[in-house]
Amino acid sequence: MRLISGIQRRVNYVLRESETWWRSHPTAIAIKTRLGIPARFHSPARTVLENTIIPYYASQGSHSRMLFVGVDWYTKHYEKLFKHYDAYWTIDPEPTQARWAGKNHIVDFFENLSQYFEPEYFDVIVCNGVLGHGLNDREPVEKAFDVCFSYMRPGGTFVLGWGGSPELLSFPLEESESLRRFTPFEFPPLATSRYSTKPEYQYVFQFFAKSC
Repeated sequence: MRLISGIQRRVNYVLRESETWWRSHPTAIAIKTRLGIPARFHSPARTVLENTIIPYYASQGSHSRMLFVGVDWYTKHYEKLFKHYDAYWTIDPEPTQARWAGKNHIVDFFENLSQYFEPEYFDVIVCNGVLGHGLNDREPVEKAFDVCFSYMRPGGTFVLGWGGSPELLSFPLEESESLRRFTPFEFPPLATSRYSTKPEYQYVFQFFAKSC
């Protein structure tokens, strides 16, 4: 019985390690990317984004244009979910991240969006995991939100996902003048304009709309 129990523990360990490797090891990510298999980052916040937020927008009409701010190995498959859209764009300032981007990709900072599009171009803008991680100080944050407002059509929505912790920014987010230009948007699947993953995980999704 001890032998059998030991074998079972060893098998369970190998299976766990194999699952971990397949989820996030660079080689496994490369294999999945080449095969067109979605590579997923497992966290409570990412689960909300991929299981609730993205499916909602993916179900919208085809005459829409989306901008996804920030790309990484776990966002590569998002473009396929919006292939019926008129346009799906990504933007990230790091040139090395372009391999994870959509075919319509810009290597630049979010706050420089005005250099590439006409005003009121986008229907949906998703900025997830960027605020507080490179976009920290008042001036670039205000500029980014202003640009976001100007390049979103009336009735469009802005999804802001971030850590929600005050120390991530150099100023209180509630003092942002540019963010006040938006109207809080009650996101239908979650029935709120501000969703927190606490206590399981400190992360916040805030939803905004540009009034018609």
